[in-house]
Amino acid sequence: MATAQAVTKIWEALSKDIWKFTITWTCTDLGVVSSAFDTVEKARVYGKYLFLMVTDPSATAPTTLYDITLVDDGSLDLAGGELANRSATLREQAIPKLNGSCYGDRVIDGGLVVTIAAAGNAKIGDLILYFRS
Repeated sequence: MATAQAVTKIWEALSKDIWKFTITWTCTDLGVVSSAFDTVEKARVYGKYLFLMVTDPSATAPTTLYDITLVDDGSLDLAGGELANRSATLREQAIPKLNGSCYGDRVIDGGLVVTIAAAGNAKIGDLILYFRS
């Protein structure tokens, strides 16, 4: 029997200008997750800037070198590839890559889809996104 994906999302204000969005995921038996931001989540991040991304494997850790993309409505990975090849044992952080060797904040002006691949059968992890106004 196939394992279904599970995704929970928690939005937390850390200050009047900084927000933390935690996405806890369990992948399918094929090692994948695809989760679009819903209308409420889109409204929360619209006009804000993504400035930090953190991955945290759980005790039921994903396969080493699993990949995450954070794709906007224009099919652009807002992480710029920086969430590829993640560790199965270490908490890691990344700053959005704009192009080449340039890094910085990414403005959010539409929908987002989180996609996880090559994570193993029914593995669990967190993607934590930090936004500022």
